[in-house]
Amino acid sequence: MPPREPFPELDELVASMGEAGARISEIDASEAGAGNISLYLGWDLELRHRFPQREEVELPLPAPSLAGHTVLVTGSGRRRRQIAGDPLAVPHLLPPVPAHPSTVAGFAGLARALAADRAGWAPLVRYDATTRWYHRLRTGPGYEVWLLSWVPGQGSGPHDHGPSSGVLTVLDGELTERSPSGVRALGAGAQRVFAPGYAHEVVNDALEPAVSLHVYFPGLTEMPMRPPHALACTPAHRDAPSLRTSSLG
Repeated sequence: MPPREPFPELDELVASMGEAGARISEIDASEAGAGNISLYLGWDLELRHRFPQREEVELPLPAPSLAGHTVLVTGSGRRRRQIAGDPLAVPHLLPPVPAHPSTVAGFAGLARALAADRAGWAPLVRYDATTRWYHRLRTGPGYEVWLLSWVPGQGSGPHDHGPSSGVLTVLDGELTERSPSGVRALGAGAQRVFAPGYAHEVVNDALEPAVSLHVYFPGLTEMPMRPPHALACTPAHRDAPSLRTSSLG
């Protein structure tokens, strides 16, 4: 059966592969939970934001039906039970976070490390019912980190981030993200990675304030507003704790 739109995003596919691997391991369907999981995609998918490095690999046998398409394969030697959920959320599978990251995985790791240092960001947070509050927490070669607060009802408006990629991490409370692929409820610990030009809207639809951490690489130079119809959405689902403008989002 051919796939139907809207197609899943890369992060959802990676998380699903991890969940499938964990289940296979739980029911002892593979020896010691080892092996690989492969997923063939019959549609175009942006991979650079998660897998920036590219390498050509010669297949042992011709596979003309795969030409021009994408196959996701879990890393050789990783036990399936070790990749449950989002593999990038498993600290012992990742290299140490460098002082100044240069890859998507490194920036995601930096965001997690800063989020874990609650004493470093919690005393800085302020809440303002009249305007969005944000504070630049850190800068480095080619990136910047922002701390944002959201009182109930505050939102970013539909926008993209120009040439910047980014990592959004929810520190406290719950936020709602609306994008062309759907609506997500992001609880504390949830993380979203996006490529240049990615359009979304972030809103606090909850009854309690929220705090989020945003890493942009390169640092923000523009955040163009988008018309509301640019974010035509599919039904909501939940992510687990896996402008000419003056506001950030």
